[in-house]
This record gives sequence, C-alpha cells and structure tokens, in this order.
Amino acid sequence: MTSADKQHLLLVPGTLCDRQLWSAQIEALAPDADISVPDHTRHDSLSGIAKDILANAPPRFSVAGLSMGGFIIFELWRQAPDRIQRIALLNTNARPADPGFELSICEQLLEQARTEGVAAVAETLIPHFLSPPCQDNDAMRQIVFAMAEATGVENFRNQMQACMKRPNSCPDLPHMSAPTLIISGLEDLLTPPQQHEEMADLLPNASFEIIDDCGHLSTIEQPDAVNSLLQDWIRGNAD
Repeated sequence: MTSADKQHLLLVPGTLCDRQLWSAQIEALAPDADISVPDHTRHDSLSGIAKDILANAPPRFSVAGLSMGGFIIFELWRQAPDRIQRIALLNTNARPADPGFELSICEQLLEQARTEGVAAVAETLIPHFLSPPCQDNDAMRQIVFAMAEATGVENFRNQMQACMKRPNSCPDLPHMSAPTLIISGLEDLLTPPQQHEEMADLLPNASFEIIDDCGHLSTIEQPDAVNSLLQDWIRGNAD
C-alpha cells in the first residue's frame, strides 16, 4: 500500500500517558495508515485540546483514543464531524465526571502530584491501570512510570482539569455516524464493560469487543488482541 492509499490515523493517549501507550499499535498499523500521536497536554479543557489537534490534523482522518483519548474524540466530533472517517474508543466512557466520588479522587491525585510527584501518582494508579496479573509485571510498570515522568506535574494538572470538566457525551452518540469500534477490558475497573456496552447501544454504527484478562491499559496489556481488532477496523472489516 502506498502512502497515498493510506488513511491518516490519530492515536490519542489517556491521562498520564503519551505515545508509549501506542507503541505496539504504531508498529502493527504502520502498513495501513499514516500515524500521528497528537499532544494532549497543553490545554486544561477538552475544547482547547480538540481545537489544537484539529489545527494540526489532516483534512480527513480516523482516530482512536484510550480513556481520556475517548473524551477528546467526542469533542473532536462536536467540533468537526465531517473530518472524521472512523472512530475507535478504547477503555473509555461517554459520561460526565461524577460530581462526588470521581471529582474527589481527581483532587486527591492532583494534590499527590503537587506534593509527591507524578511517580507517586503512577504508583497509586497501577492497580486501576493494570489487571491484577499484570500489576507486578516489571516491563508494564516501567512503561506506566516512564509515561508519567514524561507527562510531568503541570501537564498532568491540565489533563485532570480537562477530564474533570468533561461534558456528558451520551446525547451526542446517536449522531456519531462514523464506523466505530469499541474495545473494553474485562477487568477494567476505571471504565468497566457495561459503560462500553452503553456506548455501543447508543452509537448507530458500532461494533463492541471485550478482551479477557485485560484492565484499563489494553494497548499495553493485550497488544496482540488490540492490534488485530484495530487492523480490521482501519481496513474496514469491522463495519
């Protein structure tokens, strides 16, 4: 496949994550797509992040996002629906931040980042990011810590502020007509499968897959399964 035949594909990371989240997917999808990983750290609102991404994106593109990356996709759609060819939503949800529990946890993580640094936040989040069998996996842990250190405290603050202020995207889903792949991890504690099923029920053109033995960071925990699903999706076999 020549470069002219390839789709443009944006891979949007989650909170406290960077392009290392997508390392396995970048390699696997390179024959099918021209891939870029946009910066999602420079603004403290989803609207600002999406506007910046759109300013630097090709006229038409497909987009995959994990966790916060999914929140950003919803905002990309609100701002420029005609520019998006395909959507993949991994380990995310369309709901607004819970005004009680979730916002309280976010505030605690922000305070921990300020007083102890992002490495301490990463350690706190390991049980939520990775399924139990993977929490002691040195290679996976090192990826989580490396991404946290690369993000830094100020960028983490921007990301958390954006996530905390996210709108309810559920009313938008019935209008999102692009072919959409939804991937959930069976052991994902942060965005459990039922939240993905909720999105699949609302989206008009969605396919829904659950990966066994997988927590929140599916691209790292089960890269082969994710790669296979994304390859079918980008090639149009998951419609």
